[in-house]
Amino acid sequence: VRWLAARDLLQQRRDAQEPLGQGLQAIRKSIDISANSTDSYLLQVQLLILAAQSAAQHGSSPLPTLSQAHKAAVRARTLNAKSPLVYLSLGTIALAAADWQLAHHQPAERDLAEGLAALDQTLSLNPTLAPALATKGVLLLRRALTRPASAGRAQLEKQAQSYFSQALERNPLLRRELDLRMAPAQPLSVAKSPAPAGRH
Repeated sequence: VRWLAARDLLQQRRDAQEPLGQGLQAIRKSIDISANSTDSYLLQVQLLILAAQSAAQHGSSPLPTLSQAHKAAVRARTLNAKSPLVYLSLGTIALAAADWQLAHHQPAERDLAEGLAALDQTLSLNPTLAPALATKGVLLLRRALTRPASAGRAQLEKQAQSYFSQALERNPLLRRELDLRMAPAQPLSVAKSPAPAGRH
């Protein structure tokens, strides 16, 4: 509930600190009680991604918060290395970091490569997971932005469109999100954060 409230506030460019703080505090308590819950760590990742988006909206770098999200995702992977949502979370974190770097004219290839590797792992575990197909398409599109036309940009854009088509075939409700993602990279667009585990 707090995840949805924070996301909605961020989409409206309003202050989401209260629901984010409450959500992060609640999930920390949950992890204290049960330190081996993959779902708890995945939810923590999503809240931290939103916290990073909030930091970006306030003019601060989201990278430290994304680093925390990455640590939580790695912990989730340690607990359940067969969960496609773990790798989707890692890919989403990498995409968020890459978008920030691109928007600030910084190298983003490392984040893009890590994100694509994570999405390849996601899709090896669940080839039809629509949010993973969509996120891989966005990562390919972002990589295309970093390449000159002579270095395979058109091919990357074609691959991205193929993943977008597959994602929409499986979940037409992703169209609005993809329309937002098709725009040039913006710092941590709210649309780039997937729903918590169990919402797809």
